[in-house]
Amino acid sequence: MRVVLRAEQLYKKRHDKYAESLTDLAGTGSFTRRMAKSTERGDYTVGFRPRKDGFILVMTPKQLDPEHRSFYAEEDAIIHADDQKPADATSPRIK
Repeated sequence: MRVVLRAEQLYKKRHDKYAESLTDLAGTGSFTRRMAKSTERGDYTVGFRPRKDGFILVMTPKQLDPEHRSFYAEEDAIIHADDQKPADATSPRIK
């Protein structure tokens, strides 16, 4: 998640806007084309949704439990996590 957030910040500096897809981020920072090809990341599924002047990034575990929290972030790069439900902007921030 942090790799995508850093890539979005770099992309924004270069293009004066956020990327509209994960594919657009390929080659930015340490985000690779291979990472952009699949939304499956081990025990998680990645969700990316562009929006006006920003984006929403989520990582949802295939099995939600205390060992597999869900994560949520927006263009402010604050990551939220929840082990009870899919994370959203109201979920607790991680440090």
